[in-house]
Amino acid sequence: MAIGRLPDTSHLPSICDLTVQGGLLFLIVFTPLAFGCIYPWGIALLECVVLFMALAWVFTLLRTGRVRLVCTPLNLPMLLFFGLVGLQLLPLPPIVLSWLSPHTYDLYQQTLAGWPDHAPLPLVSRPAVSQQPTAQQTEQSPTLSSQGQRLARGL
Repeated sequence: MAIGRLPDTSHLPSICDLTVQGGLLFLIVFTPLAFGCIYPWGIALLECVVLFMALAWVFTLLRTGRVRLVCTPLNLPMLLFFGLVGLQLLPLPPIVLSWLSPHTYDLYQQTLAGWPDHAPLPLVSRPAVSQQPTAQQTEQSPTLSSQGQRLARGL
């Protein structure tokens, strides 16, 4: 390879095609085995193979310049569906939630301590270590046996 020249990438689409074809063959053989096992590594492996297949396919489309938008009758329903999915991922303010879904508002009010005063909901709810449980939480939580208490203290 000479200095100042780009490497030859003419064989790149064929490598991407082989990646997609090999990935499909792998998925056809390995998918039933992975879903039969109880370990999450099997499903994670399937997800990685699908990701690499999708990246190879997109890279092939970008490299060959065959990317274009096509108007079909399904464009509007797909756009509405993805908009609905996006809206469901957003946390709603308590006022909107009480108007839109009063039963959900009541459920949140009964099960989440301090809600709706501390809205919107945090992504991870971890009470502070110094925070004492409320009387209702104490009544509902089961008491540990003496053996369970010793194990919890590390004795």
